[in-house]
Order: sequence, then structure tokens, then C-alpha cells
Amino acid sequence: MSNTSVSETDHSLSATSWVRPERSHLWLWLFMLIVLIAACPWAVRRASRNRGSDVPKFQFAGQYVVDHGTRHPTSALSRYLPSLDVACVPLTWIPIEASTSLWYMFNVTCWLGLLRTIRKEFLVNCNRRFADGVILTTGLLGLPLAVDGFLLGGFHPLM
Repeated sequence: MSNTSVSETDHSLSATSWVRPERSHLWLWLFMLIVLIAACPWAVRRASRNRGSDVPKFQFAGQYVVDHGTRHPTSALSRYLPSLDVACVPLTWIPIEASTSLWYMFNVTCWLGLLRTIRKEFLVNCNRRFADGVILTTGLLGLPLAVDGFLLGGFHPLM
């Protein structure tokens, strides 16, 4: 029988212990970031040509508020609270390409924040390497749906 205690040998449950990520995990995180960054010009192109992106609709809703002081009755956001139309006003201050880029990066930040929240809040009592693998798998499996939503210009990742 060994004289070492559990706290000396089992560092996986300690919140302050740092475990080096596996090399394959780093490559897969890098792959996910490259895909997210590479899709940004595609989202900008779709929005600037008004080919299936919601960002021009959001920009129209914001411009209507600026011009008329009220929301358009049939805007893309008409089924939501009026404050959403007002929240789209800043999209009218800059060109569509810049607003789409910012909107896309904001959605990507929300996506990565969601993954971080899942890791920090739901996988607290798990082994650190296992939790890192679960989050990486979740991110990679959800990546096609997330990028699809980002290309549509939707705000659903915020929900």
C-alpha cells in the first residue's frame, strides 16, 4: 500500500491543474478555426449580392427605423420585439460588407463562447482530457450547422 494520498496522485479533478492538450486536439481546433475564418468572405459575398443572407433584411429594418422613427410592419423582424429593429440601426452606419463581417465574427464569437460555457458549466466534474475531447467533438459535429447559420446571417446562435 502506498503512502501517497488521492490528492497527490489524482490531479485531473483539480480546477487549478493545467493539462497539456493533446497534439491532435490542437490540430483539430486549428482546423475548426480555419473553416470559420475561411467562410467569412463567402458570407460577405452572399450578403452584398443579397443572395440568401438575412443581413440586408436586418439593415433594411434598421434603416426604416432611422428614416421613419418606427418599425416597418412587414420587416424580417416584425414577428419579434420592436427593440430588434432598433438594434439593427448600427448596421446602417457602415457598408453592407463591413456590417456582414462584423455580424459574422460576432456569431463566431458566440459559437466559441457557447462551447466554452458548455465546457465550464456542464463538464465541471469530468476528467479534463475527456471534457476537452467532448467539447472538440461537439464543436466539430456542430460546425456544419453553425457555418450554415452564419452564412444565412441569422442571429440564432445568439439565442
